[in-house]
Amino acid sequence: MNYKQLCKQILQKDNAIRFAGVATVEENNAAEEYQEGLVPLLTREESELSIMQPVIRTSTRKTFESKLGKTIYSYTEYQKIKRASFVLYNQET
Repeated sequence: MNYKQLCKQILQKDNAIRFAGVATVEENNAAEEYQEGLVPLLTREESELSIMQPVIRTSTRKTFESKLGKTIYSYTEYQKIKRASFVLYNQET
């Protein structure tokens, strides 16, 4: 899967989407894109950490997967932004 292209497609869905990023356990920060002309709220280093945090959170949710099912997405609302994190499963999982 071309993660950079996926990020661009997400941003094209709505101008209100500020940022799209993809992280994988294997590659850490696989891709990221900002909406054109946008001033990022986070530094590059903060952004990379911000992308990895949902990966870590998702791994902690595996504890209840057998009873609740796999995580589909999580949503967090901050004072300045709303953030949705989606899990992309490969065919084997």
